[in-house]
Amino acid sequence: MWAAITALAGPAVSAPVSADVVEAGETALGIVGEVCHATDARLWFRHLAPERPLVVSEMVARGVRIGERTQQWTTDGTWTVERLGRDGRVQRVHVRFDRRVGGDERAELLVMADGDCSVLGARRLRYEDGLTPAALDHLDASLAETLATAPLNPPVPAGGDPGGVPVALVDAGVNYLLPEIGRQLARDGEGRILGYDFWDLDRRPFDADPSASPFFPRHHGTRTASLLLAEASPVRLVPFRYPRPDMARMGALVDRAAAAGVRIVNLSLGSSDRDEWREFAAAAGRHDDMLFILSAGNDGRDIDVDPVFPAALSLENLVVATSAGDDRLPAPGSNWGKRSVDLLVPAEEMIVVDFDGHVRLASGSSYAAVRVSALAACLLGAHPEWKASELRRALFALAEPDARTAAFVARGYLPDPVEQNRGSCAAEPHGVAVTGVESSTAADATTAEADYLLAPSFVLVGDAGWQRDAVRQAVDVALGLLGQCGIAAPRRALHIVTGPQRVRYYHRATAAELVRALDLPPPLVFFVKDTLAGERYDAHSFGRANSAGAPWLADTVWVMSGARDAGVALAHELFHVLADSGEHSDDARNLMHPETSAVSTTLTAQQCARARQRGAVLGMLRPRQ
Repeated sequence: MWAAITALAGPAVSAPVSADVVEAGETALGIVGEVCHATDARLWFRHLAPERPLVVSEMVARGVRIGERTQQWTTDGTWTVERLGRDGRVQRVHVRFDRRVGGDERAELLVMADGDCSVLGARRLRYEDGLTPAALDHLDASLAETLATAPLNPPVPAGGDPGGVPVALVDAGVNYLLPEIGRQLARDGEGRILGYDFWDLDRRPFDADPSASPFFPRHHGTRTASLLLAEASPVRLVPFRYPRPDMARMGALVDRAAAAGVRIVNLSLGSSDRDEWREFAAAAGRHDDMLFILSAGNDGRDIDVDPVFPAALSLENLVVATSAGDDRLPAPGSNWGKRSVDLLVPAEEMIVVDFDGHVRLASGSSYAAVRVSALAACLLGAHPEWKASELRRALFALAEPDARTAAFVARGYLPDPVEQNRGSCAAEPHGVAVTGVESSTAADATTAEADYLLAPSFVLVGDAGWQRDAVRQAVDVALGLLGQCGIAAPRRALHIVTGPQRVRYYHRATAAELVRALDLPPPLVFFVKDTLAGERYDAHSFGRANSAGAPWLADTVWVMSGARDAGVALAHELFHVLADSGEHSDDARNLMHPETSAVSTTLTAQQCARARQRGAVLGMLRPRQ
């Protein structure tokens, strides 16, 4: 995905590195080389500015000393060295340079080394107009080669307005280079997006929050935006990057959203400083025709007692949501407040798209607010004449109050929003259902000569990105490759299933839901959209040996849409299941080479014997009579 993002980022990413940046890199490497041998911090900078004072301070986290920081100011900027570790042992070394530009300083370089001062790599920031970061280079240990480049402020790709209900998302921005985000951006008649970056003050609200570290920016807005768009098809996304440098701009942000025709504003952020939200409160009060849906925060506290703003503001056009666990009570870490918080919403382990375009699971009150905003957009799409007060009442009417939730929120528990009466959006099915079965019989020469018969169950999950012809082709290729072991599957059944969005992705929990709902004979092969597992493979497989902790996964294969050489990958995983072994081959031509490809197709006699013997013992293969 980095390559795709870099290609879209344009000239700002490919600008040459200046001589002074190269010189800073050489100096940083020199400092790293001295750090491990210095007993006096002043020696680290003796060749930089010996006449200037040093500032040495302890680094403390949660009351524990974690290292030492030394800083020195030079005519060019500020050098900072951090030696991180405990019990007197250095485990990591960071050397950072912030260059002076006019009257300001900008972060430029961070070199990272281990406790022995072996350089691990570096990160370099590049700028397009003095102080606005344009790109972040990931460098190798020599600082000479760029391993990857991430844009930080790329132009918005051209596009047209998608139509629908405009919803403002106030967050760290969005990655509009991702097609699923870019095509839903609300635009004016000239194709310009209606969103805005109130941090950098431009029309590029790109997802990046450098407040913790400019070299490791956090990305949050793409995740919240992806969930909003997944749960509310009619949304025209109006993204606003919030103005952390000057929160007084929040008033202008609300005014701009109102001018764009926005009536629903999602705001999944907050702080303990009420003064930061003074302008927002005034603007929200002025625009009482807009509904502001806020997250309660994730500090694990009662915000009636210890407020978080803007959630704790008293305005009639606010809805405040927090995340609920399976017990319909606040999830661990989520805030609550029986006066300040309105709704408990299931928002743990939600499927989202991350900044890099991969799906992942995310939890917390941010996603509770987004789910309510999506539901509000669906309701407003069906009732465009509703005022904010009517929309708010409709949301509260769907909540289920009881004595337990009353101790934590004002309105109650809102059951899964995608299963509600959602106005202009179709409700998702609650469970898994088989909508069709396609049977076929193979009668080729390989099948006729096979010694062992296999009866796999193939399952195609609807809307998972697979075409049926592609599934059939992958199955034919895979079973053809297993034929070299005298194994055939003359009768094949493809089960077409539908279900909620979560079952389109491989995950241990959704795997259990699918396997138990279908109750089909093994081995089971599922064609799904993507994986939510930590290891991002084109396919996963589970035999008896590697499924002890999750027995429902035994004898299953999961193939992701877009899998490279899908037929070969399927054969590879089916062999793992039949042989009940995770062993691989060093031979690139062998089917069990770790990196499957179009040429990795052969199996040895020993491998075939293992698959036949173990597959028969497990009951998945039967000898031909």
